[in-house]
Amino acid sequence: MNIVANDSPADHFARLNGRRRAVRRFDGQPVSDATLLAICSQAQLAPSSRNSQPYRFLCVRSPALKAAIAPLCNGQAAARTAAALVVVVAGRPLAMETLNAWGQHLAGDCGLDQRSIAHHRAELKQSRVFLRIGVWPIWSPLVSLFTLVQPANSLLPLGRMGVRHWTVRSSLYAAQSFLLAASAYGLDTCPMEGFCAPKVAKTLQLPRDLVVPLIIAVGHAAADARCEPRWRKPRALAVELL
Repeated sequence: MNIVANDSPADHFARLNGRRRAVRRFDGQPVSDATLLAICSQAQLAPSSRNSQPYRFLCVRSPALKAAIAPLCNGQAAARTAAALVVVVAGRPLAMETLNAWGQHLAGDCGLDQRSIAHHRAELKQSRVFLRIGVWPIWSPLVSLFTLVQPANSLLPLGRMGVRHWTVRSSLYAAQSFLLAASAYGLDTCPMEGFCAPKVAKTLQLPRDLVVPLIIAVGHAAADARCEPRWRKPRALAVELL
């Protein structure tokens, strides 16, 4: 991405966002571990509900493991040719892991005043209660009934499935930040939803309570990669000023 000295931050972002494309074929050029880690660090700055960060990026670089996962991505060329496959994993156990680490941070020299520490500890307590009782089986039929009356209730983060969807939403915020950060580092990406999630989970030996909402192919676009002008629906169909 070319930086123009007199550009505003908005200009920089527009150029960055415009560069980001879903590339379907990569040239095989490797991506350094340092670059992958730097991109993941930027993605971690994405917002998440109650700062739960209920996700993990599994950066698959080894040829053997990539060769095992790529065929599970419905034969997509992006998966076969990528320098790395970043498997986005989400779930309640990862949220609990985050809350425990956050509690340890607050107990140490976190650089916050006592008022802020008390505020965050109260939030931690509420989050732990939510994650403990939010998965009670009784919530699932109740949410189903609520949804019949009012479809807007279908996304309530209650019941095992509701909490799982709640963690996935936060993971997708981070995934979008990953895509933009990769663009800033001069890399190309392809977010993939077409894959056999159970087989990917088995290959990576993921715990049962975790799900895979997205796999991101990362690398440098091949010279013959198809990058046509992007079409987006008219803004009038996407935006309303109320």
